[in-house]
Amino acid sequence: MYYVLYNPLSNKGETIKYAYKLANKIEKKLDKTHIMSILNILDIHGFVDSLLPQDKIVVIGGDGTIRRLVNAIQNIHLKNDIFFTKAGTGNDFYRSVKKGSFKFININNYIKILPTVILPEHNVYEKYMNGSGVGLDAYVCYKVNNSGGKNNKFNYLGKTLSGFIEGKKIKEVTIDCDGQENTYKNVWFCSVMNSKFQGGGMKFAPKASRLESDLYLVLVKKMSKLGLFLTMPLIYLGWHGILKNVSITKITRYIDIKTSEATYAQMDGDTFYPTYNMRVETYNYNKEAK
Repeated sequence: MYYVLYNPLSNKGETIKYAYKLANKIEKKLDKTHIMSILNILDIHGFVDSLLPQDKIVVIGGDGTIRRLVNAIQNIHLKNDIFFTKAGTGNDFYRSVKKGSFKFININNYIKILPTVILPEHNVYEKYMNGSGVGLDAYVCYKVNNSGGKNNKFNYLGKTLSGFIEGKKIKEVTIDCDGQENTYKNVWFCSVMNSKFQGGGMKFAPKASRLESDLYLVLVKKMSKLGLFLTMPLIYLGWHGILKNVSITKITRYIDIKTSEATYAQMDGDTFYPTYNMRVETYNYNKEAK
């Protein structure tokens, strides 16, 4: 049996259509299916325990859907294969793991080695899939989430331009990265990347790998708004690391980010305001601490 789980809140409510289309294909080629809304699974432990070893789970949704599911099953022993397929466009998790033309992907290995983000002001302690961060990038996520448009490159670029007009630099950011503390002035954003991509296909961290514990800090500072605007095409290509006011730093243990003023924070596109402190711990650091 294939359990097809969809998020009715993802992709403007269109995921139920994808769910039925996918279920029809699975039944023709593989096995019987059972379609369920993720929101109707009130007891995730009971649901997982009720599955037979040969049963499989297929999740349909966006980056936020898979992140919420992963956090819900963190302390559950999984005996089943979990597959994921995107609903619509702009899914950065799917983009980074997709191989060839195969439409749904086994994600069991990808959800084992995940970082943890801690936002003290919001009582958040969660795993995430793609990227987290503070500053303009998070503000752009806020704009996209409240735009009513699709989360793709074109909408993200449009809201980025709007964010440039409305956004401002953080006056001072203090960063402790693996025990080395530095303070930076006039910071546009700090992104902590577990994946190469975020923001609908923007290649923030070209060297990032989901199968490794290490993360990458992408820090952009001191640029004029025009300079930041001209940097955007380089970010899409993953070439922005060549610029003077852009740094990409490997994180092997943890990073602690403190801002001098309230700013937006984001985690896989979900935003939090006001935020003054964000801490991110790698999988290996968390494993050693236990």
